[in-house]
Amino acid sequence: MNLKRIYFEKKLSNKAAGEIIIFLLAEVWPLSVKGLHKRIEKTREKPASFQGVYKAVNKLADENIVERKNGYYKISIEWLKQLESFSKSIQRNYSKKEANLEDLP
Repeated sequence: MNLKRIYFEKKLSNKAAGEIIIFLLAEVWPLSVKGLHKRIEKTREKPASFQGVYKAVNKLADENIVERKNGYYKISIEWLKQLESFSKSIQRNYSKKEANLEDLP
């Protein structure tokens, strides 16, 4: 197990199932609900029910964050492109001007 994996396991141990699903699918895809549930069980301190994982992954699918095909899920490339665009927009805004912390209340 590498240090990056250990770091994420500690950070994810108390996270919601939806957040963990995204991190898991970033490393391994596609996964079924059963595969996601098994991996979440290894990651979280509190057990996650199969039904809870099912609801969480389907909510992500409904929000077009993950794609479902033949019972398997992966992160949506379109969602990743939108995330990248949002991130670049923030970087541009922050690069344009430095915040003057002295003017803040």
